[in-house]
Amino acid sequence: MERDRLIDRKVYPVVPPMVEYSLTPVGRLFIEPLEMLYAWAAKNDDALSKLRRRRKKHTASTDKARKVQ
Repeated sequence: MERDRLIDRKVYPVVPPMVEYSLTPVGRLFIEPLEMLYAWAAKNDDALSKLRRRRKKHTASTDKARKVQ
């Protein structure tokens, strides 16, 4: 992300080592869409929970089938 200029990294010459990260102006452009995604996830928590349970159940049954083989 530093190479893509989304964050700035400042290294301080101290012991113990200290590094500070901050968003660049371009990096700050990501805040709004991330906040929108977070708000959507919070609003749809019930549906997402159902998907997680279904995926967990599917993964468990797939793992059982692999052990049988």
